[in-house]
Amino acid sequence: MIFSDFLPQEQQSELPQDIPALIDQAEADFHNQNYDQAITGFTKAISLNSDNAAMYYLRGLVYYRMGLYDSAIADFTHALDLAPDYSEVYSPRGMAYFYKKNFIFSINDFTQAINYDSACADTYFFRGIAYECMGKVDSAVADCETAHMLDPDNTSYRNYLQELQCKKN
Repeated sequence: MIFSDFLPQEQQSELPQDIPALIDQAEADFHNQNYDQAITGFTKAISLNSDNAAMYYLRGLVYYRMGLYDSAIADFTHALDLAPDYSEVYSPRGMAYFYKKNFIFSINDFTQAINYDSACADTYFFRGIAYECMGKVDSAVADCETAHMLDPDNTSYRNYLQELQCKKN
């Protein structure tokens, strides 16, 4: 992940000079699993420009990786408040809701992610798991079938689908 992936060049040039360096260091810290340092770096960058959705998204990813799902959800939600069409945010926020066992919100976010990218097998798969957790086995089977169709070589999809089909019968 690099900062330029999340912010167009013309917006990067409008940022205070320190922000790209802070983001680069925070991303390096994230990749090196120095999560507290990554949070500090992203927080400093946000303090210099609090209107940048990408920085909230990136910090949210760190919180998510740390298992701090409430903080991750707050940052992902703030990113969407700033940029409602920031489609990359829906899937990780859906996962954070999933781990908090808020399956309705999880399913809603996975559905939004699918609306933006209907070819992402993982999103169908995880939405299927959320459906199963809610006892909606038919919906779970449908999503897992789609995930398996999109990625037929994924044995996790196939195995889980077989388990669901046994539950259904």
